[in-house]
Amino acid sequence: MGRKQTIKLLGILVVCLFISACEKNVTDNSQNVNNRTNSTAETSKEITGVSKPMDVGDNEKNIAFVNGLKDESLKVKIEDKDNGVLSLNVKEESNLVLMCKDSVNDIIYYVNYGRDYFIYRIKEGKVEPAVKMPAKRLFFMGDKVYFMLETYDIYNLIDMQEGNIFCYDPGTGDIKKIFDGSAAVMSVYKDGIYYKVENNAEMSLYCYSFAEGKSRKIEEDFLSTFRWRDYYIAHKVEEVSKDDELYKTYGTDRKLNRAVALVLKELGQNEIEILSEDPLIKNYAIADDKFYYMSDARTFIIYDLITKEQKEYSLLMECDGDFIILDGYLYLDSLLKLDLNTGKQSVISPVNENEKIYELYTDGKHLFGLCGQRGGIGNGVLQLIKIVEESEKAFEIEKENGASLEMNRFQFQTVPMGKE
Repeated sequence: MGRKQTIKLLGILVVCLFISACEKNVTDNSQNVNNRTNSTAETSKEITGVSKPMDVGDNEKNIAFVNGLKDESLKVKIEDKDNGVLSLNVKEESNLVLMCKDSVNDIIYYVNYGRDYFIYRIKEGKVEPAVKMPAKRLFFMGDKVYFMLETYDIYNLIDMQEGNIFCYDPGTGDIKKIFDGSAAVMSVYKDGIYYKVENNAEMSLYCYSFAEGKSRKIEEDFLSTFRWRDYYIAHKVEEVSKDDELYKTYGTDRKLNRAVALVLKELGQNEIEILSEDPLIKNYAIADDKFYYMSDARTFIIYDLITKEQKEYSLLMECDGDFIILDGYLYLDSLLKLDLNTGKQSVISPVNENEKIYELYTDGKHLFGLCGQRGGIGNGVLQLIKIVEESEKAFEIEKENGASLEMNRFQFQTVPMGKE
């Protein structure tokens, strides 16, 4: 596992996809983005009220299987419903997915990233460890938390391995291993867990069925673990002609394919719809039957999968790609705030001028972010983002096409999880 020098680097940088290596690129991307450690964490073994850094000594580096926090007071979710805006916390296969929420019991589960990397929860303002195992890709489905094990280049796993998939039942504290191998990435839906595994340098997609309690391999190439209803997000590919320079570049006689679009498709069927002619679009997400994505560093698009209507927003600042929506506002990692109703755009300046937001999350009420130093290797810490408005200091600067960008009205500061 290599260290990361940026949180949101996309792993696929070429148009060409090998039949045998196309899906592996997705794995490399996920691993490259997800394998970040905090080498400058503060030292403190005490964990009370707010999740704090831990001193990871030699003995503490060894992590064995343990059950989690038990809470018999929890209400059980009767029916699964779409998570709405919370689904935007999951950006296809590239982001860490450091947070999920039990909306029935109003409990946030999150990875204590940049600290000990364990799963914590916030209930009624109290922060406490829920699962003392390093994790990523958190999903709350039904009444359980699903996650992947990750060493973050810190921990030694005992009788476990990186990429194991687990299920945590907060009501009983029980933790069950779902997949004993090493998954590269996973996504969780009502019917099961979709995950990818590298087999002989090729990526294979599997589905663990909640109804059957077992996994099956999905015999189809170029599919993502990301879905909408019964459809998969996939790459449409075309075979590269034998006289193409790519054969000389890669020095291979094997058949090459080039990704030409991002599509929606059913298993065993041709694509039913092209989502983007650019197969390498930046972060995308699906929530409330809408497809959200950055088509480039200055264009954000919302495409309605039902009505086929599309709204395009020209951004007045370049953005790295991560975004979240809360209370009718689009927040981008620049940090740029855009009113989705009026189109007005405002810069949110950091109180600490060197601070940068790498990934954005929400619980439906607040903003959270993976926050670190601007321009450094720093891997960041998951924190609450508080935005302060000072309308008397606001002014506007005119940008291209007569559009105005508001400055100085908003500032953000970051505070530890559980502190408001």
